[in-house]
Amino acid sequence: MRVKLKFQIMPVMLILLSLSISGCWMMAPVMGGHAGQTKAKEEAEWIFWKKLETADTPKEHLAIAKSYRQDAEDYRLEAKEHQRRKTVYEGYKEKPGMDENTAEFMAIHCQRLVEKYTELADEMEILARQHEVIAETLAGEQKEGEE
Repeated sequence: MRVKLKFQIMPVMLILLSLSISGCWMMAPVMGGHAGQTKAKEEAEWIFWKKLETADTPKEHLAIAKSYRQDAEDYRLEAKEHQRRKTVYEGYKEKPGMDENTAEFMAIHCQRLVEKYTELADEMEILARQHEVIAETLAGEQKEGEE
């Protein structure tokens, strides 16, 4: 029975692995994909993109930076959650009915998500800093114009 179960689970796991590697499955809701989004979230994203397109004051760029920093924090929380899951799955090797390959797959899946979410968080921090620099530059230009 264990072998039969293994063959039933493995194709599903391979599909989930390919989706997670491509970023389509787990990352879509976080990365702004429309799967499962509420109308309010879609509207909030539309407003953000409009602000991004029209930003021309220090205050507007600082608001964008704040939004990116929040995204970075959210991604870091996701990375932390998947790190916890990885630790749990590593212990699955010892559980009854669990084979080592399945447990290893689950741990690898979580490690890949930890890496992806960490990379996304780092990129959001860079974007935030860039908008802060833009805000500083605009503030300096405004100050010079007043003199």
